Amino acid sequence: MVGRIIFDLSHALDEDKQEIRERGFALLGLVLNALIQDMHGREAQHGEQHGTWPADAQQDGANLLRIIDHVAERLHDATA
Repeated sequence: MVGRIIFDLSHALDEDKQEIRERGFALLGLVLNALIQDMHGREAQHGEQHGTWPADAQQDGANLLRIIDHVAERLHDATA
């Protein structure tokens, strides 16, 4: 679900209108920062060694990292 939202938002990065592109970058930047803060919170709770986390927390953390990677990739591709 989140991946689909990110994908849809990333279309704004390809817009010809500068204002829409800028807002798309700003919004995806905010999303990326929020996701990173979420990961930092999980690391504060469980420790920085993800392999020592409970199994469900490991799975949630792995999913979160995939989403972070997806957003960062979209932002990178739009600037390349």
